[in-house]
Amino acid sequence: MNPHSLLREAPLVTLATFSPDLPMTGWATKGMHKVLDLLEGNMIKPFPDLQRQYLLLQRDMFLYFRVKNILLPHMKKMRKPLEDPPLLLTQILSSKLRKPLSMCYNALLNGQSREKTSYMLQWEDELGHQIPLSRWYEAMTNTKRASKSLSLWEAYCKICGGT
Repeated sequence: MNPHSLLREAPLVTLATFSPDLPMTGWATKGMHKVLDLLEGNMIKPFPDLQRQYLLLQRDMFLYFRVKNILLPHMKKMRKPLEDPPLLLTQILSSKLRKPLSMCYNALLNGQSREKTSYMLQWEDELGHQIPLSRWYEAMTNTKRASKSLSLWEAYCKICGGT
């Protein structure tokens, strides 16, 4: 298991190992017990949200910035834990890895779920942008049409001897 994924499940007081003078016990008494309580997906929750949820005081903002500074280098390496294996993974494993790239592509085109796949998350990480799910499916449908057109054009060129 990735050690950065373990940090997500770690007790909040373990952040004091990164900065010895970090007083995390005050937050633990307000109901924040794990690093996971600070996160929303793969992002750190904004301070106003934490303030409302755990009744933090305005003076806790400095501590929030210190914690955020500690967590940010680890955030890209953390992955959201999977509750159920994704459909894509089950399909690939059940197929004995026959044509996995085609299976991934087909699953992306046909499996319009409400969650982003691991491939989408990886591409977003590499691009450094959050892309809405609707834009992903729009791009995939356009790509599907473009790739079919390209295949038809290549087949036409082979048959007719064109370039």
